Amino acid sequence: MTDPVTFTGRNENINRTLRRGIEASLKARYGKWLDGFLNYTLTKATFENDVLLFSGQVKKGDELPLVPHHRVGVGTSFHPIEGLTLSLFGNYVSRQFMLNDEPNDAKRLADYFILNSKASYQWNQWTIYLTANNLTDRKYSTSGIISTEPFLVPAPGINVFGGVTFRY
Repeated sequence: MTDPVTFTGRNENINRTLRRGIEASLKARYGKWLDGFLNYTLTKATFENDVLLFSGQVKKGDELPLVPHHRVGVGTSFHPIEGLTLSLFGNYVSRQFMLNDEPNDAKRLADYFILNSKASYQWNQWTIYLTANNLTDRKYSTSGIISTEPFLVPAPGINVFGGVTFRY
């Protein structure tokens, strides 16, 4: 944790924390042309005792920062011809407390959903691909820290990249 006035930091070990949750995945395929998936993760991460930290008084049951309760991934891929795959997939991440907000007093990071796509073609051991992320150009933050003012880490807007791989 960093002191916003002196810019000095220190690590503080907590005696007891707990992480509980479930993960579930479903995959389906329709013939050789279409497949899809759905992933869900539920996480509850809490402090298991009262403790006074630099950021303030933490009570048993307060949530650990930067751990969202819900994550959902969903996607589908279409294979119109042998070797060609066209995919569309999205990710949802629920609200979460920012770093240095162990007492859970400040506003949480907003939840977000991003939509991505990928086109790839495989021939023998070669694959060429093109990926587009954040197709809706959504403005969101993947993390944040509480200092004198909340500082949010913005995620990139729409971005495209490609490449070639060789598997041996």
